Amino acid sequence: MIKYEEACKIAYEKFKENWGIIGIGSAKDLGEKWFFLPSYTEDDCYSNAINIIISKENGQINYMPIPDINIFESLENATNLEIPENFKVKKEDLIDLYTKKFGGYPTFLLMGASDEQIIEKLLKSLKTGKELIAENQDADY
Repeated sequence: MIKYEEACKIAYEKFKENWGIIGIGSAKDLGEKWFFLPSYTEDDCYSNAINIIISKENGQINYMPIPDINIFESLENATNLEIPENFKVKKEDLIDLYTKKFGGYPTFLLMGASDEQIIEKLLKSLKTGKELIAENQDADY
């Protein structure tokens, strides 16, 4: 039997090594296995993403392209799990990706925002390919 944290480490490393993904997006307990969804890759977040399923018994890894109709029922009944901090997507990594993609980072737009809010905004921007802009274009920042 392997521990959940060991499975997180395996999934995190496989996502990064194979697809350049910088964190685990979510995890579910499927009973005999854990199911891991990626957070973000520089290409296209979910259309080319591969989910990872890891056996609790022996740590065997199975890769599952999205979507797999056969697993939807299992996922609906699965328990959501908290991702350990060291395997979550990190704000600094997203800022680096955003800067590479758009040529800079709009610090002034996110002043005072929590790390969670910044991560949410940056993930949305990177996934949609739309640069962050001020809501009021006429405002004097």
